[in-house]
Amino acid sequence: MRFPKFILATAVLCAFICLFGCGDDGTVNLGGKNTSTMKTAKDVAELRQKVWLEVSADEKKDKTRVLEIRDKKIDFGEVSMKYELTVKGEPDPNGYPCYIALHGGGESDTPDINNQQWEHMQIYYLDSVENGVYVAPRGVRDTCDCHSNPESFPCYERLLENLFLYYNVDPNRVYMLGYSAGGDGTVLVTPVMADRFAA
Repeated sequence: MRFPKFILATAVLCAFICLFGCGDDGTVNLGGKNTSTMKTAKDVAELRQKVWLEVSADEKKDKTRVLEIRDKKIDFGEVSMKYELTVKGEPDPNGYPCYIALHGGGESDTPDINNQQWEHMQIYYLDSVENGVYVAPRGVRDTCDCHSNPESFPCYERLLENLFLYYNVDPNRVYMLGYSAGGDGTVLVTPVMADRFAA
């Protein structure tokens, strides 16, 4: 699994501070006695939140990300993953749960069937979501593996990063579901990205 730079930066900084501690002046203590004020899990959680806010503020300024959000499209190599998104309700203290719904269709000589199935998936499960972010991505190719071909995975990863950054999605409550070819996609995608999806 490749980790995005902003997640790595957050993890490294938190680990560094937890291991070495901070002095009273806020500088990191590289040697000697650990003067860390990190005494409880709450202290670590507060630090993690502080670092996340700083790092995510920088990432939200990334011009490519801004365009991806505006256009509802993730580009990777020769393919694009378009998506539609609906936010319902209000987030709880951990953020929104997220439901990624994959359309049916699959192998086709033209994009018409998959486009039609994608449009339908934009509302298919939507009424069952009372509170959360509902995302319907379009398969990147009109093939039987439209949701699980190799180019799909970097697109899903980038889509999730953007959902965490811009839509307050709780990384511990991301669910994938699908109908027909979308069900196949769910079965094939979730084991490969198991650390990204809830059970």
